[in-house]
Amino acid sequence: MGAALPAKEFSSHIGGTWQKGSTTYNLHYDRARSLHTGLVHKVAGHELALVRNRIGTSAKKRTGAVSPSWETATGVGHETVSKPFALPATANTYVNTRKGVKWGFSAGQNHAGSGDDGLEIVFNEPNLTTYRKGKTYSQTFNVGVFSPKINTYNTARRMGNDLSFCIGEYTDGAGHVGLSTVTKQRTRVTVDGKRLLSSEGGLCDDVFGLPSKSAVYRISTDATRSTKVAGVTTRLVAAWTFRSRKTPADDYAVLPLSSVRFAPKLDLCSRAAAGKKLIVPLTLQGPAAKNPKSLSVQVSYNGGKSWSTAPVLNRKGKRTLSLSHPRKATSVSLKAKITDKQGNSYQVTVVKAYLLK
Repeated sequence: MGAALPAKEFSSHIGGTWQKGSTTYNLHYDRARSLHTGLVHKVAGHELALVRNRIGTSAKKRTGAVSPSWETATGVGHETVSKPFALPATANTYVNTRKGVKWGFSAGQNHAGSGDDGLEIVFNEPNLTTYRKGKTYSQTFNVGVFSPKINTYNTARRMGNDLSFCIGEYTDGAGHVGLSTVTKQRTRVTVDGKRLLSSEGGLCDDVFGLPSKSAVYRISTDATRSTKVAGVTTRLVAAWTFRSRKTPADDYAVLPLSSVRFAPKLDLCSRAAAGKKLIVPLTLQGPAAKNPKSLSVQVSYNGGKSWSTAPVLNRKGKRTLSLSHPRKATSVSLKAKITDKQGNSYQVTVVKAYLLK
């Protein structure tokens, strides 16, 4: 095993997950400077924090799981996975609250009868947080609107004449970056209309040997998924158009990609009420969030067969849509286009962004 470590550099950890139904108890105990020689502790309720992990599904007969992970101040961590339970569900997830320990949660959806296997959708970028004992928290996974997210980690970069992009196209309405099973997908990169990349993969790839001169680039994807996997975002079409030229070869330069995100209040099956009005908050991400030149949104109540303008309301920087759902409609599709003041643009079409009941 190598040379002995100084005691101050040594620590040991004991933990586990106990489950009944969708409720789990997740405990972690650490010891500095030596191994545990035994541990007996009767856990009291006031020592724990409760995280209500609301996990949705828009498909029938699906199961899911929650995956708690912990990390200490020194960077030591571990992750466990619960046994599957029926979706939709509110998984009561209890964690203990040791000093310096943060907890995070991933969640997933499995196809019918698959047990621990058959993962169809997963949100696996846990937001590590310090929870306080005796407190209750809540978060929601796998509820629409699913569409691309742009932030520090989900974007495109250029180093010299090499392009790298990785964007979570199936980010849920709460902002959890997701991966989803698709029926088919085509992702393309072009420069001045000339194809550089065409693949059947998602929005995560590299392109090498770009032209040095300033040119117009386009990154796009067109993905469909079966209603057996999800009844929402059954088709997603997204495209970014921007100008770029050679950058210094010793560091990545972030490229000017933006996004429009929709955040209506939906139930765990990604549904809202038919025959009612609904306010849909909009969030702009990327360079266009600070300097939008134009923003337009369209709505469809027949699965994208026909579209009408949905005026964007802007009150003190908070943008919303006010939609009136037809009584007989069964879904709402959304389309948006945004352009920043430098002429870079983003377009997205989300067929069946959410359902109506």
